[in-house]
Amino acid sequence: MKLNEKLESLNDTKRIKIRAKKLAKGHSLYLDFSKNYDRQRLFIILQIKNADNLTPRDKENLYKAEILRDKKELELFQSETDFVLKNKASRSDLIKYMEKLTTKRGLPCYQGCSKHLKNFVEEKYKFQTLQFNMVDRKFCVDFLDYLLTKIAHNTARSYIKILNAGLNKAIEEGFIRENPCKGINIKYQDAKREFLTESEIKAFAEVDTNHIEIQNAFLFSCMSGLRAYFAQSVPVVSLKVYHHISTCISQFN
Repeated sequence: MKLNEKLESLNDTKRIKIRAKKLAKGHSLYLDFSKNYDRQRLFIILQIKNADNLTPRDKENLYKAEILRDKKELELFQSETDFVLKNKASRSDLIKYMEKLTTKRGLPCYQGCSKHLKNFVEEKYKFQTLQFNMVDRKFCVDFLDYLLTKIAHNTARSYIKILNAGLNKAIEEGFIRENPCKGINIKYQDAKREFLTESEIKAFAEVDTNHIEIQNAFLFSCMSGLRAYFAQSVPVVSLKVYHHISTCISQFN
């Protein structure tokens, strides 16, 4: 079989064509295609020695060229249609993704963000899941508006930043190409912090309750400065700790 006949057969119905450039001795194979209205030639370092009567080596090189051409066609199709990303995004659930991040980070702010995200989707869309390809800028703005009706201003600010961070992570892992939450933020509001007085802490410590561990944990937080969430990670606050705290409190006088 001649080279031109074989190329005609290989190129039938194909977007990327296998071409042959005549050399002093034989022909050099290359791929001929258009991308964004720009014609491109990609030489693949394969040669044909006998164009009039293909040798076994020539046929092997044509087979290799066909494999390279088909691979390049697939890459071209994926880059133009975002096929891989769209397919992954259509199968992946943002809610579960954020819950996974929550477990990994182990922070209460992530837990709160995931909880409100799930509630928002259930209330607004009546869905239990949320595919990545459904998340656009309007969704993020609506979620922020929802947060502002449910929680404090600065907490809403923290949660939208957490969603933004989660979507940035999703870009790294190939779920999406762009972050629809980028640039969506609200300014921090100065908030007045309320502190318990010494007498109020003493009064709380003297309350008789059946929830002694909760009471001890709260007092432990007051004395150590740890937030309640981090106090929970401390081994069970025993009665000995409670008595020690009470002793410390009594020394305030």
